[in-house]
Amino acid sequence: MILATDQRFKSRRPIISAFAWRRSASARQSDMAPLQNHIRRTFLAGIFAAIPIAVTAFVIYYVDAQTRILSRHVLGKDVPFLGVALAIVAIISSDLS
Repeated sequence: MILATDQRFKSRRPIISAFAWRRSASARQSDMAPLQNHIRRTFLAGIFAAIPIAVTAFVIYYVDAQTRILSRHVLGKDVPFLGVALAIVAIISSDLS
């Protein structure tokens, strides 16, 4: 704490300066740092876990949407996830896995 003189009352009582207040505020923030780090780590872990799931869901949706057009022309009706099954068979048969 920085001591200053209060000129209005002609006394020498301690007054907290702006710099001392900032230091005490940063001390309070350091008390919250473990909680903030925990939240940040768990949030990032959740994001990194959700990204592959979202990409996989998008790829399955995209392949299914593109191959439904083909199944509609060949079979005359929509067959759900036929394109996904054909894509999996094509990947396995071509040894790209």
